[in-house]
Amino acid sequence: MTKKLRIALIGMGKRLQNDYMPIFNAFPDDFEIVGLTTKNYESGKQKAEKSNLKHCPSLKELNDQNPDIFLICVPASVSCEVAKNVMQFKCPIMMETPVYDGSVVQECNRLNIKFGVVEQWPFLPLEQVKKMIIDSGILGDIFMVENDNRSYDYHGIAQLRSYLGIESIPKSVVGHHFGCTPPDFENETGRKGTGYEGWDHGIVRFANGSSLVHRFCYNFKMAPFRFMQSLRIHGRKGMIVNWCTEKRCNDYEMMKIAFYNEKTGHTENPSITFVKQGEVTKAIDIKSETYSLCWENPYADLEFTDQETAIATYMHKMKKSIQEDLPVPYSIDNAFIDTLLIHLIKQSAANGSNPINLGR
Repeated sequence: MTKKLRIALIGMGKRLQNDYMPIFNAFPDDFEIVGLTTKNYESGKQKAEKSNLKHCPSLKELNDQNPDIFLICVPASVSCEVAKNVMQFKCPIMMETPVYDGSVVQECNRLNIKFGVVEQWPFLPLEQVKKMIIDSGILGDIFMVENDNRSYDYHGIAQLRSYLGIESIPKSVVGHHFGCTPPDFENETGRKGTGYEGWDHGIVRFANGSSLVHRFCYNFKMAPFRFMQSLRIHGRKGMIVNWCTEKRCNDYEMMKIAFYNEKTGHTENPSITFVKQGEVTKAIDIKSETYSLCWENPYADLEFTDQETAIATYMHKMKKSIQEDLPVPYSIDNAFIDTLLIHLIKQSAANGSNPINLGR
């Protein structure tokens, strides 16, 4: 039996109750909740009793439970301040996205605290498969990646940077903003839209010569006349594209992979098979003449959705990081960079689309 990761919870909102607790409850041999503290003592105590958890009235008492790691799950407007308070204990920390405050990153690095941020988008099943394909080398060096209205702001940047390698250093940013006033609409789910429609278009260049293109307009998730969303990975020898038109945010609707095999002198177009049962992605199988890959979902029997699979994947990677002293799967440094790049795209756009150079 593996050693449990002892987790101290800060906050008990819907996100923690709906997305984290089912995972912790599914793996009692891997995760142990040692205590909980909340801003509102009375409601927090009631939630703790309902979940059979120990409620602590202060951070100090929570730390006295001897956790291996704190999980901060509070609104983004206060999360960084809470993190600064938790850092006094010099214990590993996990926190939700986004990370707006660069000073919390500096303090984390000064104190040498292991700090992970639960950005699940790069750990979705299809994203895991894309990374496996990239790591295999069949696409060659990745030199450009694009988010075409598929993923929101820092989530999209996190996905794109994972394709390039999170160690890639941003060198410059340029942003554009434009838009229009489309007709009022009501979509198939009953959601309505009216007024100005804004579009963000950003380009980030990296020190190694690669680039990232981020285009996003929220109406592509709402308006019935905005129907195309895609993510694209361009390598020297091939590319991956997945896109959706019929059902919003259905990344499995259409996908294509092509790569040039230098040994045979031919371009290969692998077949792609998605094994799904309802909302559960059980396996993804990729096959061509010379290449094959089969990803199997380790959580399939638990009937986790893709988002739950991504969070569970992150939590188990974080557990391994703590217990084996490995790098965190997605660090506070990277979370801040992704949020900062979105901010700089918007800042450049607001200043006449002047490029912003980031230096070395």
